[in-house]
Amino acid sequence: MPQSQAPQGQARTVAQPPRLPLVSTLDTRTNEYTSISPYEDSNLQIQKDARLVNGYIEMDPNDQKNRWIYKRPGVGGTALYAPAAGVGRGVCAINNYSGSGVLYYVVGDTLYGNGANLGTLSTSTGPVSLLPGPPLGGWAGNPTVPILMIYDGTYGYFYSPGGIYTGLNQLGTSNNFTTNPIVPGFVFADSYFYIMDAYGNIWGTQNQNDPRYWPVLDVIVAGNEPSPGVALAKQLAYVVAFKQNSIQVFYTAGGIATTEGSPLQNIPEAQIPLGCMNGNTVAGIDEVLLWVTFNGVLSPQVARMTNLSTRICSTPAVERILSNISWARISTPDVFAYTMKIAGHRFYVLTSIPAQSTLVYDIDQNYWSFWTNSNPAAANYWPFIGSVALPAVGDLSPQLVTQSIANGGIYPIDGAYIYPNDLNQSTTVDIYTPNFDAGVDRRKMLNMMRFNADQTPGSLLQVRHSDDDYQSWSNFRTVDLGLERPFLKNEGTFRRRAYHIRHAAQTSLRIKSVDLTMDIGTL
Repeated sequence: MPQSQAPQGQARTVAQPPRLPLVSTLDTRTNEYTSISPYEDSNLQIQKDARLVNGYIEMDPNDQKNRWIYKRPGVGGTALYAPAAGVGRGVCAINNYSGSGVLYYVVGDTLYGNGANLGTLSTSTGPVSLLPGPPLGGWAGNPTVPILMIYDGTYGYFYSPGGIYTGLNQLGTSNNFTTNPIVPGFVFADSYFYIMDAYGNIWGTQNQNDPRYWPVLDVIVAGNEPSPGVALAKQLAYVVAFKQNSIQVFYTAGGIATTEGSPLQNIPEAQIPLGCMNGNTVAGIDEVLLWVTFNGVLSPQVARMTNLSTRICSTPAVERILSNISWARISTPDVFAYTMKIAGHRFYVLTSIPAQSTLVYDIDQNYWSFWTNSNPAAANYWPFIGSVALPAVGDLSPQLVTQSIANGGIYPIDGAYIYPNDLNQSTTVDIYTPNFDAGVDRRKMLNMMRFNADQTPGSLLQVRHSDDDYQSWSNFRTVDLGLERPFLKNEGTFRRRAYHIRHAAQTSLRIKSVDLTMDIGTL
């Protein structure tokens, strides 16, 4: 019978079934959480609305109406470097001009380079700032080996792999380095190093490419607005000073630094009336800077700066989550962010250990999701910090690596088609859909669900639904994605329904949509 002659009550879309929307903006209707876990199970707190856990999305160039959901990148099970036990605090890679390189990383209070112990820092917790510097030049006698700048949460250092200052050198009074408390972020601009203290003073080095001397008069104050300094960063060729209630931008005015003043000049028209909640949330990738904002009210947002132009990239739902996180407005070691470029995507990864939460922003897809550890029954933050390209070292080929927070080890990381797990433990992807009513408040009989996903042997979905606004759930039913046409039959009747789709198999996952074959009633 032609569709136009279908019996009364028959769905008009039988010939082309409607699709259950899988990709949805992260949505939370409340911020009354005791922890920010993306799960509704047991005592974990997000209980309603749409969200994606341990995945990311990607536009299908051949289908502008639908997007693919991918399992997030995974972490290989064998450490490339396994230092003595300690907390992982950050990684940095430097490629030498000879074609090889050094992977620097901090575990506890120890700095390592390609597996070797390079020295001891003053503190053992919290993320560190690591900045590759230029060659030391003739005074070091080793111009082909770049130096490393380090801020450990308390003191500044430089590490020289060669020359007369070989080793880890703490910056102190002998260098005329400020005794004021400094904030995260070394910057290298126009051949000079810069650091900012908590009072908003930006200090610079006296000589080009030389981290040793910090004259007391080589300072400029980020003083357009009276609030503490929080972080220092670089955007293109500009030095960006993050304060509690505002941001100031500086440029290098040419010439050279002297003992009589800083070469930096303020750009008044570039001042931004958004401050920074916590210096450890500032992270950059390519031409983009991102951070958690503060401007006098406790309603944090995430902002992104591109070409000195700033816009808010967090959604109201994300901001309700952020408002529940305990922040220290200047710096706390339990909150941190970093960026990662992987699988054709750029991510801003924001973690709060006290809130047991990792929020991930896909910079180019403009999409937020949660990433967690591998245990959905006790899901918490994604336990890795930093991501860099490992230089070619000995028998190790260039590859992307990350650092475990738990043990400080350095592990390879790649898309789920390469590493479908974390450290050989299953990564669980959870898709919580919005409430779906097919655009009409009448009863529907759902006869079949057809899953449009990659055909992968051993890849299983667990599917359940809620007909009472996420308050209770049906039992899980299993769908085998190894079949040519995976489907579920006899899904009952509903007026409005949300689905929870879980993938816990140790395989990759790519899924686009679910076709629904259903009849719509008259009531």
